[in-house]
This record gives sequence, C-alpha cells and structure tokens, in this order.
Amino acid sequence: MKQMPNTILRDLAWSFSRDTPESIAEWEEALSAYGEDIGMPVDREKLWLVLPVRALDVQYTYWVVGNNNEWQPKSRVVSVRASRLLSCSEILFEVHKASHAELEDQDHRFFEGLELLDEVFEEGVPAYKMLLGS
Repeated sequence: MKQMPNTILRDLAWSFSRDTPESIAEWEEALSAYGEDIGMPVDREKLWLVLPVRALDVQYTYWVVGNNNEWQPKSRVVSVRASRLLSCSEILFEVHKASHAELEDQDHRFFEGLELLDEVFEEGVPAYKMLLGS
C-alpha cells in the first residue's frame, strides 16, 4: 500500500449540519465561507493535496437511541472510489454527501480531521477515521 499521511485536514473547520453543495466549486466556496465566519481560514494547499490512491475508506461514528432509550454508537464506512487520483477536498466532499443526513442533527457534527487507521475494510485500500467534535 502506498505511503499515506497519518492525518488529513486537521486544521479545517466544517459542520456537517451545513447543506450539501451541488458541485466541488460550490463545496470549496462553502468551506472557505465557513472558515472565514469562525476565524479559521482554509489552507487551500492542504485542501488541494492529491493523495496517491484512487480508493479510500472513511469511517465515522454517530449516536442513535437504542431499544432501552440509551444512546448507542453506530459506525459507518464511506467508500470513496474514482478513476483518477483525488484531492483531500474531493474526498471530504464525497464523505459529506454520504454522511450529511446522519450527522446534521448530531451533537458531534464538527469535522476535526481524518486519522489513518491501522486496519483496512478492503484489502489494499487505506482507511481513515473521521474525527468529529461538538
């Protein structure tokens, strides 16, 4: 497997409660506007970093009320697949589209970066854990 960064976009601010933009250009505009609003400008160089893979898995955990009215963690994996190498921005855009409905009303809905996992969900495909805060 190719050498992957241990963390990705640790300094990027985003809330999964925000609507999903229609295009990658609108996505990057939304990221920039959000960062400006909260005083954390976007580092476009990190956003546009192209990773050396065409496939990547991102796992995140959210909470649901179980049978006994107790909160229980539920994990999901978003598989990002492409015919070309993707930038960090494009990967996060795909993750946002796939996870928005589950994360928009969560307490922990604020993006805090991606962290490389030791295990993988599919042979030869790097996997990251999405860090979320409240």
